Amino acid sequence: MSRPDNGDGTYGSKPAHKCSTVIDGYEFSVELNLTHPFLAEYEKIVIVMDPDGAELATERFIDPGGLASFYVFRDEQTITFVDGLADGISILKNINSAKRNRHNGLMDKIESDSIGRCMFSQSGYTYLSKKEIAALTPSDSAE
Repeated sequence: MSRPDNGDGTYGSKPAHKCSTVIDGYEFSVELNLTHPFLAEYEKIVIVMDPDGAELATERFIDPGGLASFYVFRDEQTITFVDGLADGISILKNINSAKRNRHNGLMDKIESDSIGRCMFSQSGYTYLSKKEIAALTPSDSAE
């Protein structure tokens, strides 16, 4: 059995998976770095660039396995990325700032209120809008 790695025998030194998307001018990149040589456990890094291209925030989250998705919520004031453990980052658009916090209240609204998701699919780790997710058949989704 081959060991999962970054392709050069290292673990966590460079992204094993990466996706990005732009929402309301803010660029969000999610990097998954392997933290275990055999299990699908990752350090998840969210990097947010503001509309002027300046780095607004970089946050690291632990993934003990099976929770690599980030769900995206948006309203007029805020864009929020939340993982399956309710950890996340919120961008306050009106003052161009970021805040890391727990989002327990959003976990029951994932299906109804999220606008998209960074997730594994047949095309790899990618951002899919809610409409793209709804078009997936059960065999298309890896999670």
